[in-house]
Amino acid sequence: MLNINATLIAVVINFIILIYVLNYFLYKPVMKILEERKLHVDENLAQAEAKLSSANAFMEEGRQAINNANFSAKEIINQASVAAEKIRKESLAKAKKEIEDQKERAKEDIKQYRTEAKKSIMNEAARLSVMIAERIIMKKIDRKSQKQIVESFIEGMKN
Repeated sequence: MLNINATLIAVVINFIILIYVLNYFLYKPVMKILEERKLHVDENLAQAEAKLSSANAFMEEGRQAINNANFSAKEIINQASVAAEKIRKESLAKAKKEIEDQKERAKEDIKQYRTEAKKSIMNEAARLSVMIAERIIMKKIDRKSQKQIVESFIEGMKN
């Protein structure tokens, strides 16, 4: 059996005092430091999570801004394409109209030249006819008579 003597009691009392002293001077301060460290780590983790959340939100905003910019760029390109197509069609229509106008002017010029050529040919034919008639008649026709003959000849050619 176990003998209880004064040494054993002194050892137990010393052990209890040692536990109390270790508890007071070592365990409580170490636990306090560990608790403070834990709070500091938890606080840093919370800040890191907040910063991560903020960074994720910022990245999402950046992605959204990029998407909006891409959409706006596509819209601007589409509008520019539509405007370019409209300008191309307007230019083409304008060019066609100018070509048609030039064709009409050319037709009118040709018609006028043809009319002038006919008049010139008729006048020359009338003059030659008068010359032939003068030779046949062998007398000179005065200007007034010549003009009447030419006009009657021109009227006859028109009919």
